[in-house]
Order: sequence, then C-alpha cells, then structure tokens
Amino acid sequence: MDVDETASLVPGYELKLNTYDLGVDIELYDAIQRLRFEHPGVKTVVIASGNDKVFCSGANIRMLGLMPTVIR
Repeated sequence: MDVDETASLVPGYELKLNTYDLGVDIELYDAIQRLRFEHPGVKTVVIASGNDKVFCSGANIRMLGLMPTVIR
C-alpha cells in the first residue's frame, strides 16, 4: 500500500501516510470480491506497505465522517 497523501476524494483534504479514505476502501472491496470469485482457492491475503517501515492503521475516521452514507 502506498497512499498518495494528496489524492483524497474530498478536495483540499490531505490524507495521512498510514491511513486510507473511502477511495482505498472501494478499491480493497473490489480486490476482495475479485479474489473471491476469480480465485476461490485463496484463503488468506496479506497487504504490505509500498514503503519501508510504514504500517496502515486503518481508515481515516475523520475523512469517512465527511462522506455521505447509504442505508440499505
């Protein structure tokens, strides 16, 4: 994972190096769905950082709080 700190879905909002926003969440969902259906034998996935000594602490809660929600 290599987060572009200036590539947020919300203009002017700078991402943190070790968090992600809804854009990354959408990409992760797509990748997992593709793995589930195109490679059903895969049981484990490890996501590693694209940078040395960087870890992902999870979604950027403040950023996700700015996104509209959809209730299904």
